[in-house]
Amino acid sequence: LSTATEGMLVAQDNEFKYGAYNTKGELVVPFKYDGMKSYNSGLARVKVGNYSDAQYGYIDKAGNEVVPLKYDIAAESFTEGLAYVGMTEGWNSKYGYINIKGEEVIPLMYADANEFHEGMAAVKTKNGYGYINAKGELLTAAKYDDAMSFSGGLALVMKSDKMMIIDKKGEVV
Repeated sequence: LSTATEGMLVAQDNEFKYGAYNTKGELVVPFKYDGMKSYNSGLARVKVGNYSDAQYGYIDKAGNEVVPLKYDIAAESFTEGLAYVGMTEGWNSKYGYINIKGEEVIPLMYADANEFHEGMAAVKTKNGYGYINAKGELLTAAKYDDAMSFSGGLALVMKSDKMMIIDKKGEVV
């Protein structure tokens, strides 16, 4: 069992399949998924298959598929109304963002992506990591070797084996 969120309890049966119960103890989502995260923004991320054949999507509290199980490398929880998702294209991985309707609002064009925090998310371009806003606009130069999420207006980044703390303008503080 997991922790109940948004009135739903995600559970696993004896055959290692996932489903969900409502607050009345009624099984609402049958045990048919190979993986399932807790509900967030009214949706739960579900997975069918394992490892290299996994497909991710999202279902609502009635078990209806809201976002098709088409993402093969990532589908994360929603933060600030967006979730990053990823697909394999040949030998490359591409990440982007969807809204709770399942619409790809920021195209799958990044080599890596992270959750939104404080209106910004770290993404990796061919030049390195930088930060975008919810419109997909680059807010800081994509020049870092690694980048963490913002907290309290600051983020930890790495460049040339040096760790730095930057503000939302990308200036070292």
